[in-house]
Amino acid sequence: TAVTTKTTSRITRRGRSTVSTQALTLLNSDTMLAAARTLADRVLREFTESPVPGAVLVVFSREATTEEAGVLTQFVESQQAKYASLGGALNDARRQAITDLCHILLSANEFVYVD
Repeated sequence: TAVTTKTTSRITRRGRSTVSTQALTLLNSDTMLAAARTLADRVLREFTESPVPGAVLVVFSREATTEEAGVLTQFVESQQAKYASLGGALNDARRQAITDLCHILLSANEFVYVD
């Protein structure tokens, strides 16, 4: 006698996974760096007085939490001081620091994956 089995499997949702090469590609890609620079220019133009919350709003389409705003502002201030200490003009140091922020936000899981 023959036994017939029928297996039906349906995958309805892909699980979240990030492999190291994917994360490194996002961090080191020329395309991602160019996107971060373009986004930084937009943020500095549209949110002159508050670029950190502005960047979060543009990238994630939501307000930054108090904790996020504090941590990210501290990061930007630290980066800006670093770039300024290397002899860069203050505006250039600020732009580079905001570019670094935008690079981080564009590489974040919240941006990469849609819930």
